[in-house]
Amino acid sequence: MKAECEKRCHASLSVQQRANLCNQEEYSLGPAACSVMAKESLHLRYEDIYKLCHESSSVAPVECLLKLDSKDRNEFGFNICAKAASTIPSECFRRVLSMGKVNKKAVAKFCQSNVDHAPDLCVQASHDHLGMKLDDAMHHCQDAVGSGDASLTSPRNTIISDCILALKDYNRNAYGLRSEDIVQFCAKINPNQYVDMVDDDNFVSFATAATDCFAQLVADMGQFSTPRLSYAHMLHICQNAPVAAGPANCTSHVVTAVTRREPHLKLSPEAIVSLCQGALSAAPGDCFAESKGLGSLEDRALLCNSAVNSGPSMCYRRATSVLKNHPEEHRALCLMADSEGPAECAAAAPHYLVAEEKVHLCTNAPVTGYNDPIKCLQAVHTYSKNFQNAPKRALGYFQENLQLDSEWTSRALLVSMCSFSDSQDPLAAAECYKSVPTSLQHDDAVRLCTNISSSHAIQHIQLCQRILPKTWSSEAISYLCEGLQTRGQTETTVKCAVELGKAMHQPHRPHEIGPGRLLDALGIAKICRTETPTQGVLRCVQRLLTLPPTATALLLPNSAATVTALCEHAHSTQPAECVHEMAKIVTSTIGFAQNMTQKLCTRPDYASILVCLSHIKHKRLWDTNDMLKCAEEKRQLTSIKVKRIYSWDDDRIEIMAGKRFALWFDVFDQWQQKYDADAAADDDASARTVLKISINENNAAGAILWGYRTNVTVAGTLYFHSLIISQPGTFEVRVSIPAAANKQREKERTLALFKLHVAEDPVAKETAPCIYVLKDGICPHDAHGPDHDAVFPQTRSYSPPLPVSPSSHGSYLHHLYCAGDKLARWGVKSFLTADGSLHVEYRSGLDAIWTGIGLPRYEMSPEQKLGLVLPSELVDQYHAWEAKGGSVQPSALNKALTRLIKRAYYRASLQWHPDRWSSAELEQYKPIVQGIFQQITEAYDACQTRWLRSNAGKGGSSDTADGTTEDGATVETPAYE
Repeated sequence: MKAECEKRCHASLSVQQRANLCNQEEYSLGPAACSVMAKESLHLRYEDIYKLCHESSSVAPVECLLKLDSKDRNEFGFNICAKAASTIPSECFRRVLSMGKVNKKAVAKFCQSNVDHAPDLCVQASHDHLGMKLDDAMHHCQDAVGSGDASLTSPRNTIISDCILALKDYNRNAYGLRSEDIVQFCAKINPNQYVDMVDDDNFVSFATAATDCFAQLVADMGQFSTPRLSYAHMLHICQNAPVAAGPANCTSHVVTAVTRREPHLKLSPEAIVSLCQGALSAAPGDCFAESKGLGSLEDRALLCNSAVNSGPSMCYRRATSVLKNHPEEHRALCLMADSEGPAECAAAAPHYLVAEEKVHLCTNAPVTGYNDPIKCLQAVHTYSKNFQNAPKRALGYFQENLQLDSEWTSRALLVSMCSFSDSQDPLAAAECYKSVPTSLQHDDAVRLCTNISSSHAIQHIQLCQRILPKTWSSEAISYLCEGLQTRGQTETTVKCAVELGKAMHQPHRPHEIGPGRLLDALGIAKICRTETPTQGVLRCVQRLLTLPPTATALLLPNSAATVTALCEHAHSTQPAECVHEMAKIVTSTIGFAQNMTQKLCTRPDYASILVCLSHIKHKRLWDTNDMLKCAEEKRQLTSIKVKRIYSWDDDRIEIMAGKRFALWFDVFDQWQQKYDADAAADDDASARTVLKISINENNAAGAILWGYRTNVTVAGTLYFHSLIISQPGTFEVRVSIPAAANKQREKERTLALFKLHVAEDPVAKETAPCIYVLKDGICPHDAHGPDHDAVFPQTRSYSPPLPVSPSSHGSYLHHLYCAGDKLARWGVKSFLTADGSLHVEYRSGLDAIWTGIGLPRYEMSPEQKLGLVLPSELVDQYHAWEAKGGSVQPSALNKALTRLIKRAYYRASLQWHPDRWSSAELEQYKPIVQGIFQQITEAYDACQTRWLRSNAGKGGSSDTADGTTEDGATVETPAYE
């Protein structure tokens, strides 16, 4: 594969220069792509290309160099950017220089190895908020740790600068804190220290734990006169605190407990720091108070640091009579103990074990089962003779009598198997050791039984070993079969191993370099031990085996490691499908940087990233930087294409005036891929874009577009239903993103313009001139006669104004033409009054169906869809209660919110429940009404969740089966006729 790198180098390089440039231990196309870009973009000489691109894995060094101006590029660029994995070093260099006068050489040294922006953000915060000199700030921020990516706004990158901002007010003489103290404190915060404990959603609370801890300590220590802690000591106590209250409560408890139990003892600030730094609660204080007389203050503080109760002190007191002449082992045995169990175990341990082995064996032993490790060793000593390859000397001998390295290894493994430190149940491990097949190597059998959960798991281990091929090594069997808990898990794991073993032995073409040749039995064991009931691991690897020979380079430099990383824990073939998609876009002139396959194909959003990468121009090698940029780029709806025109009445692709029709569009993003707003909204709620349809205003025919004129995409298709154009003719139809939904622009953005021909419907021709009756959607203010609801919401009764159009027949004649049967087909009753005006009556809501005015729309909030208007004072009360984090919502607030939400839903149900549209003349509207009522129901549920149901666990109301809420409010349900 080195030849492939040399082949892709810039054509101007000689054969020897290419060989030198591509001379790496691990395969990578990085030097080749880097050389091409360096030559074409910067016109560098070979010596500079070698300095910049040798051992590079991508074109990032060249991109880094391009970020610098020509003078800095020549003087510092190669030191800054050589071996750079991104453009972060050069961005850091420019940012620090822009802050003020500073030594450029020092800045280059500071930035050259940075992998994220945490260090330069730290420097900027130190300089801006604390007035620190840039040279000093760089010295203290050099080791700052961030998220490892190029984001300037990531919480894991800004945690240090946010910390400095939070503590800047303490940089005064009154507190005695120097700028250096604050920067050193904040720069030591490691956002990745508790990465397994803190997810991204809860990271904000973790990020402020250290500063909140300091603020609490400042408040608490003001109540005590001794010992006097300086603010610098308080910073040390709160260093990298996982929770704010832990170190602060521990410190306060230590001060009060020591004062009460040992009034003459002078506890130094250093001892308090050692005791309470990183504490999760006040438990270290309890432990320290219990440790009276157990050594110096510093020893007691180290013993009780991170204690969960007074167990370390009790254990230490007992251990002093057990491990005599080994005081250094006392603390190692009892550190983090929750009882005297470890010391009791050490007292009963065999005499031939040295102190270090007793500590290893008995650490974490519980008080109720402290003797289990001893019983385990006794059983092992009895049954070790069952193994023909068991060491002659291991247990039962003093260390000085062990002669072989293998005996030392076996002894260490046996002690580990029987200890609570490495095993869940030492007695179960001993039973496993007794029952495991003796055909295994002794040490492999010990590893297999270490950390077994119970004796019931032994049968699964035996079944696993019995089914596996005889050719499997003892080490591979041990690796695969350990940890099996159920028969189903065993069958799933073994099936994966057997099927992959068969695939590995299938003949391959001589020229093919595939993963099948690189997965031996141990490799199969490592990957199949993570198999799931969905058989995702097996199917993932099998799919990878179908890669064409030209694409197997995507799995290098270590195919076995790459396959394992891709498919372990897989629930489907998705990672393998990603590799196949990568193979489709790789050409002879463009490819992926080293290890990109593993980084990209373990991401759930790989498909959109691949599409984005394929649209990046002027790139020879895609790298991690490109992947991260594409991951951050939001998909945007940019174009649409007509998919189908659907006629409501006769299913013909023809539109007639006065008849309902639907338009379907395929929706595409900036990469011309189908845009699925629902899928995008799962990751980003703002991705649910509302679209609007309209026809050209002031058209010659005076036509109007009615119906559902806003919608969102569903599975990449946009649907506009129940549309009606009132007059025949040819119209310009416009689909656009309204200004309110268009976050990036203030004006409405047009997606498509097209011509639509509307034919004249012979049946509707007679009634088309009368459409003006419903045109306004609501009773106009200048209508003749009062606007009133005769029987809400059944009837709306008023006299409409005459239309203003060239075809108007005059007041009386026009009303006379429309009165009677012309409007009856729409469910509208009409008649002429004595003064010649037209009087109409229709079901309230019918005008909204025709015009779309007054209907719930997709871009509306749930409150708007439901017609819910909450008084501002009630909203303020709710937000005030929510801000306090109260556990029980005030009864008066809960009842008021419940009453208003249910009243709004009741009124909307009266108008739009489908059962109220069941009469013969209104039956034609029922499908539309069902869709409207569904939106109202969803809006009601959303309002309940927002204002009530989200607080059900906190005392909020929720509906009960008998039609009442938990607070006794009655649920009003409309009676339908």
